Amino acid sequence: RAVVEASAGDVPRSIMQSLVALAEALDDPLQRQCLRALCEVALRRPAIVAASNGVRTIINAIVEPRLASEQPALVAALSYLLDGPDTRQYVRTNDVGVILAPLCSTYRGKDALSDEELAVWRASVRAIVLMSRTWAGLIGMASGPVGLKVLASALSLPIGVLHHELLDALFLDRKSVV
Repeated sequence: RAVVEASAGDVPRSIMQSLVALAEALDDPLQRQCLRALCEVALRRPAIVAASNGVRTIINAIVEPRLASEQPALVAALSYLLDGPDTRQYVRTNDVGVILAPLCSTYRGKDALSDEELAVWRASVRAIVLMSRTWAGLIGMASGPVGLKVLASALSLPIGVLHHELLDALFLDRKSVV
């Protein structure tokens, strides 16, 4: 982290790739610190993070239920990248779809979800709510090929708990989302 803070512009590609690899390792004790460092570098020098596939790592971590405490920082970094035309180029069009994907992949003809599916679904809803609190996040979600249509599609699925929690998360102003 000291290397990142001291010289965000001069971080060698090998160090960035190491940060990305550790941030992707779910069982690594340094994962959270590496994700935080990726977010910091993404704010200062997004080109270096994008060249190491770090933006995709940040987006994938947003819907990871075990990283719920890191989610606000991850979403803030993504919203920052979506905000400016010079940084928006580092977020691929389909990347935001990763956040929305759990909403459209939950239905398999049954009314109940497993605990793991529900945890991923809740992480996705939390991320959508956090992103919708910024113009950049809202427009980023709406501009993709799937975009906010997924929310309407999720409401059409015959799973009652999804309807209830999705509507509560979107329309009730609560401090702890889902």
